[in-house]
Amino acid sequence: QITVVELKRVMESKTLYELVDVRTEGERAIATIEGFRLLDQAYHDELIEGDRETLLIFQCHHGIRSQHAAEYFQSQGFRNLYNVQGGIDAWSEVIDSSVPRYCSFRCAGSISDQLFWWNCLSRHCCCNCRLTCDVGVMF
Repeated sequence: QITVVELKRVMESKTLYELVDVRTEGERAIATIEGFRLLDQAYHDELIEGDRETLLIFQCHHGIRSQHAAEYFQSQGFRNLYNVQGGIDAWSEVIDSSVPRYCSFRCAGSISDQLFWWNCLSRHCCCNCRLTCDVGVMF
């Protein structure tokens, strides 16, 4: 595990590292930390072919999915792995409040049961259904 304060120190250092974002493209559209790269199939393959000693730092919304990703890469022989505690939400709270916070929900305005993302700063759903959030719960 790595705290967001420790992550900031690593990012400011001359250390070589890979910043891996395991969130969805929809989540990235709402909030990003500069330097993190979305883990798609091409990036996965690039990492798998790389040096097993490379410092890999994984990030998601709250640190749960990224922990699973770190465990997967550990099972592939990588040894220098960290998961960002609290994810991008902690980064927004502690390091950079300009990074929007968001929560997930099942959108009542959608005809599907698709998971959508609520942008807590602009107070709108990513599907533009104009749903208002009365719950205020961060997932």
